[in-house]
Amino acid sequence: FVRYDSLEKDNKDYYERSRVSLMRAREQNSEHWQSIWAHRVNSIGKLLEAKALFAGVELDLVYDASSNDFHVFHPPKENNGLTLGEYLRASADRSDLKFWFDWKNPSGTDLAAAVAKLEVLDQEFAIKDRTILEVPSGFAADNDETPSSQGWQLSYYLPTNDIVACSRGESANCGELALKAADRARSLGARFVSFDYRAWSFMEAQEDAFSEFEWLGWDLSKNTMEQDASNFDFDGRVSVLLVGYPSAFHY
Repeated sequence: FVRYDSLEKDNKDYYERSRVSLMRAREQNSEHWQSIWAHRVNSIGKLLEAKALFAGVELDLVYDASSNDFHVFHPPKENNGLTLGEYLRASADRSDLKFWFDWKNPSGTDLAAAVAKLEVLDQEFAIKDRTILEVPSGFAADNDETPSSQGWQLSYYLPTNDIVACSRGESANCGELALKAADRARSLGARFVSFDYRAWSFMEAQEDAFSEFEWLGWDLSKNTMEQDASNFDFDGRVSVLLVGYPSAFHY
């Protein structure tokens, strides 16, 4: 429940503050606004708000082979039953809304069926050209079966703990880590690599290793309610930056 008229301290003005912040960003620099997407939009309520404010949203997906369906939630939270189809239906009035699908559990065993399900959803909602499909750093697949071979824009997730440790000078062999990650991304046909912005110094130091990929990042120190999105400062090499949007409907 959202108690809009209660006296306790809360963030009831989060939507209006975010609206003003993002409206200003869009008016001042539309290209800059296009690169700012909402992080972890995993409920219909949060989607209904975010789709009116942002150029794109990021959501977490878990594929269930038994039902041949994608569900929207971020483990270890419980599956609340929200399917990707229901989610896309709720955003159908924004045919230009872009998506970042953080696919939590891709596996070689279920890959063909899962990608086939994505194809069905694309036929209904025309999402392929406006969706980034992110796979985890441990994912491996046969070249002929990767989602990129079906035309999906793939992003390879760089392991956060490892690259942040490199950025802090707490790890050796960071160059080797970068080369191995780039090789894995290349083998999957990835267009992007995605990373936590806390590891920015690692990305700069290993720029040559990732030069063939577009960069995606998330910076949760940035929040659309507390800060002016028109002043969000991030490197031009980053195509999309996920930021915090503190919805009351966060899940």
